[in-house]
Amino acid sequence: MRGRRSAAPAPTATDSSASPRPRPSTRTPRRINPSSPRAYTGDVTFACPGCGFPVGRRPTRWALRCPACRALLRSEPVDTSGDNPAYEVAVVGRPETRRRVEVSWDESERRRLRAWLVWSSAITVALVLVLFFLAQVL
Repeated sequence: MRGRRSAAPAPTATDSSASPRPRPSTRTPRRINPSSPRAYTGDVTFACPGCGFPVGRRPTRWALRCPACRALLRSEPVDTSGDNPAYEVAVVGRPETRRRVEVSWDESERRRLRAWLVWSSAITVALVLVLFFLAQVL
C-alpha cells in the first residue's frame, strides 16, 4: 500500500499538536497626523454630500467615509490648476449628491511642490545623461 496515507484524526481544541492561532499584531500602524507640522497636507473640512456633516479629510484621498452616516465618498478632480483646485465629491451610487469642493493651497505646499519638481527634473535629466553615456561606452 505504498502511496496511500492513513487519515489522521483532526486536531481538537485540547490537542497540544494543533497549531496555535495566529496572534493579533501588537504593533500600531504608522499614520501621519494631519495636524502635525510634519504632515504633507493639512486638514480640509467639507460637508458630506449625503448628510451635511463635516468631513475632516481632504477630498484628494482615495477612499473617504463620512463619520456620521458612514457613506463612502468618491471625489473627481474638476479643476486642478490655479490657486484653489476644485473637486466634485459624491456619495457612491448616488450621483444626485454631487458637490463641488475647493481646496486651498498654502505657501508651504506650493514651496514643497516647486522643490519636488526641481529635484525630480534634475534627477530625470541626470539619469538620461547616464544612460546616454552608457550607450556610448558599451
